[in-house]
Amino acid sequence: MRALDVLAASVAAKIGCQTCLISVSDDDNLYLVGHSDKPGEYLDRLIASRDTICSLTKRMKTPLRISSVDTVPALRDLPVIKSCGVVAYIGVPLILEDGVSVGALCCLSDVPRVWSKQEQAYLEDAAQIASGQIELKRVKVENRDLDGTVREFDRILAALSQGRSAPCSVHDEGGEFLFSNQALARDLGLNAAELNALPQALFQALAGGNHQLPRDLQVNIDLPGGTVRSLRARCERTGAGVMLCEWNAA
Repeated sequence: MRALDVLAASVAAKIGCQTCLISVSDDDNLYLVGHSDKPGEYLDRLIASRDTICSLTKRMKTPLRISSVDTVPALRDLPVIKSCGVVAYIGVPLILEDGVSVGALCCLSDVPRVWSKQEQAYLEDAAQIASGQIELKRVKVENRDLDGTVREFDRILAALSQGRSAPCSVHDEGGEFLFSNQALARDLGLNAAELNALPQALFQALAGGNHQLPRDLQVNIDLPGGTVRSLRARCERTGAGVMLCEWNAA
């Protein structure tokens, strides 16, 4: 955010305007990720989207120039326009590489002002820089999610490496399936309904008695019609932080 504050301050100085704002928004809220007047501050950055012109710029996905809000009744009475003393506005959308409009970069003036095409072009160039910064942050978040997925796969493979060809499964701490080998269904003759019911049955078995692992468990799978399928499981915590269970018929 600090980089976007610096960018906003630079744009405001270049354009010679009262304030430059860089924002991202959704249907409910607009968040000021760049602010020329308050570099580094986090107060008053969250605004209701419906109260802003920038949310309109974002939705339109096209530049918007207003020399005087008094000529636009729908805008002049917006709370943020009144509270900030905005008279003139120019804004351009922030559009990411996938074409999604996520916000706007705008300049505000407290006096009427006719914005030039050159000023609009400068803002469009600045908006590309801001969009690049936001895109970079989004990629970093997506990469963290990907890293988490890769780590989970590594944990599963590490757990399986401790197992053998016997029917086995890997579970999280709540008993939910992360993985099961083909032998679990094939060698024990489990159908789809029994496999689906297995995690809950395992969780119930783990909840009873002591909670130390490794443990030998009897796992009872409740099936429609009041029937019960019983299995034996040897469950242990692996170094990868997940639970490996080897199964046998009871």
